[in-house]
Amino acid sequence: WGTWGGWGDWGGGTEGEGVETLLQTLTGMTAMGRLKHFNLARNRLGHISCMHTCKLIRSCTNLTHLNISENGFLARDLEMLADSLSSCTKLRQLDISDRSLHSVNMFSTSESICSGVVEKICRCTRLTTLKLCRPDRVRGEDVAALILTNHALTDLDVSGLTFCCEDEEAEEEEEEEEEKEDEAVLPSQSCHGGVRRLKMDHCSGTCRALTRAVEGCELEELSVANGRGIMDERAFIRLLSTKISLTLLDLSSCDLCRRQDVLLSLRSCSCLTGLSLAGNFLGSRRIQSFGLDVMKHLLLLEYLDVSDNNLTFGCVQIEWAHRARGMKEEADASEGCKAIASILENSCTLRRVMVGRSSSNDPGGREALKQYVMERGFDSMKIA
Repeated sequence: WGTWGGWGDWGGGTEGEGVETLLQTLTGMTAMGRLKHFNLARNRLGHISCMHTCKLIRSCTNLTHLNISENGFLARDLEMLADSLSSCTKLRQLDISDRSLHSVNMFSTSESICSGVVEKICRCTRLTTLKLCRPDRVRGEDVAALILTNHALTDLDVSGLTFCCEDEEAEEEEEEEEEKEDEAVLPSQSCHGGVRRLKMDHCSGTCRALTRAVEGCELEELSVANGRGIMDERAFIRLLSTKISLTLLDLSSCDLCRRQDVLLSLRSCSCLTGLSLAGNFLGSRRIQSFGLDVMKHLLLLEYLDVSDNNLTFGCVQIEWAHRARGMKEEADASEGCKAIASILENSCTLRRVMVGRSSSNDPGGREALKQYVMERGFDSMKIA
């Protein structure tokens, strides 16, 4: 049943002594050579079963889709697994993620993915989708080479990785030279990758080679949620200024309250249809400034998430402020309403604005907001 129609789905559930028996049995099946889609995810194979897994992959010579994620493979196992991909010349989608390792690496030093792993993945020239979401370290130059070498690669997810530079001193010297020169990328470095959708959530570390590789892609979707310094502010602003074709952008929890220039740089992303600024604690004034200064440039924006940004809308907060600090605070408590109104006022394409829950001291906040925008002629159904 498992190989019917070119599909093999053994995702989840297999563990213990039965794992190696299953792998050996599958390797001996002649039908494995006809498999195109193979799902072996969430079987807790682990380091001990890595060799048997590699033999199994080598027997699947017609694979186009392979998922071996969430199996507890360590970074040192990836080179052996990547080597087994040499027989899969038709491979188009590969998932070797393992978020389950996060709980392990919380109490130990994360491992480094050696250059040979990425180099062997680069040889899969038909690869269009790669998921490498792991709590490991990797050379930023290796990921940059992957982006610039595999022109068929359109979807890349490297969430959770920590990027490191082989020569940090050279990076610092190069950065100083660039500050003296024009901010534009030098012609000799303006290589182009084929990646259209890139996820770098929960990543950390910086690498200028990787930044340049990303700059060379005609990105349509970019997510850097919870990114911890993967790009400095200047580099990120430069990146956004070149991404005219960008339609979806996730900047949630990126500490934008200290990067206001990044918000202003969004004016160049005129093709955006979806934008998340959630979890940045921007406050009412910054959100209102965003509505006034940026929204009018986002001519196609349909979805905007500004939840968890310290916005206050409701009457309870107003009454408390009135009793404790006087009438002056009463006007300040409605700043959140004004901020959302400024967004709606400067956009005719928005279909949904996510504001999330109001503060714990403000239980009627959302209703107060909807009443506020209705009184000013806006559609309260857009508020969620």
